[in-house]
Amino acid sequence: MRAPIVNGATGLILVEGDCAVGTWAAGPGYSANIPYDVNNRGLIHVVSTLEEQPSCGLLIANIVASNLMQVIDSGDVQTDFFQ
Repeated sequence: MRAPIVNGATGLILVEGDCAVGTWAAGPGYSANIPYDVNNRGLIHVVSTLEEQPSCGLLIANIVASNLMQVIDSGDVQTDFFQ
């Protein structure tokens, strides 16, 4: 069974490492009657330890072009690449 990724209002996702990624979702779950794939209301803080490989807070990979992925982001995403 598929389930969405949820980071609640007091949630923390803290990642540090080579090519660091905070949240990775391949989907979509929307077509499986899931109202959203990712819901971030908390903090996602991601730092890469390799200068030439920046980090990424939300990596969304929609593998079915005809479907939609639903992302709700009312939180804070802090990275050294994409915000």
